This record gives sequence, structure tokens and C-alpha cells, in this order.
Amino acid sequence: MHNVQLDNLMYWMSNEVIWVPFYLCLIGLVIYFFRQKSWVIIIFLILLITSTDQTSGLIKRSVQRPRPCHNTEIGPLVHIVKDCGGKYGFISSHAANTFALAIFMTLLLVHKYEYVGWLFFPWAALISFSRIYLGVHYPADILGGALLGLFLGYLFFRVCKKISHLAI
Repeated sequence: MHNVQLDNLMYWMSNEVIWVPFYLCLIGLVIYFFRQKSWVIIIFLILLITSTDQTSGLIKRSVQRPRPCHNTEIGPLVHIVKDCGGKYGFISSHAANTFALAIFMTLLLVHKYEYVGWLFFPWAALISFSRIYLGVHYPADILGGALLGLFLGYLFFRVCKKISHLAI
């Protein structure tokens, strides 16, 4: 069940460049609320995304499960919007990165904005769903990426909180 408008929307949802203004706003929020401690938080955010991205890549190379679009049995049946991406798909780096950012930012800002999770988790879920829609991931790839992201995001937040002595 595809159409041109949804194909374009899902393609852009998965495109990292489109989210740069959103990421800059997040950095602005961190600087606004945490002033002198913001540099520590920003460094942790950079390390978190690097960590989730590299870990998911390592898992992909270790597991070597082909993406749906590269699967010889179902590949011809998969609707590809633009391109298929790398050869392997388990686990989704998009899901890992967005869910890591979602949990970290939610834990960081929940005391400032009570319902902040209602922004970050649907955003991460939508980006993750777009990867299935585009034919480049199975649902289990997304689930694995989300779990990795949630784990690392929580872990990095706890360490960041301890190191920077955040009063959260």
C-alpha cells in the first residue's frame, strides 16, 4: 500500500539532513537550561550517537542478516522508494540513534517539560517505521535498534548526570 506522497514523506523522514534544524534546537535547549554544564551534556550526546551508530554497525557486520531488499527470496516483492542501503540490516542504526536520543533527552528535560516524551518517542517511532516502509528493514531490525538505543541512551544519561552533577 504505497503512494507517491507517502513514499516522499517516508523518504524524507529517514533522511538525517532534514533533521539538522531539530538537532540544533535540541542543542539550544540544552544550552538554555543547563548553561555552564551544557558543554558536558553536548559531549555526551555526541558520544552517545557515535556509540549507538558504531555499535549497530558492528552488530550488522557480525550478524550479517540481509536487508529485505537484498533478500533473494523476498527482494523482488519489496517496494523500494529510493535505494536499498547497505547489504545488512540487523540492527537499524536509525532506530538505535533516534531511540537513544529520545530517552536521553526525555530524561534530561522531563523536569522542565513534563510531557517531553510525547514529542521524542513518537518522533523516534515514526523514523523507525519509515525504515520498514522504505523496504530497508524488518520489524525485528527496528526492535533491536530501539532496544540498543534505549539501553545506551539510559546508560549515557546516568553517567552524564553523575559526572556533571546535574540536579535532575
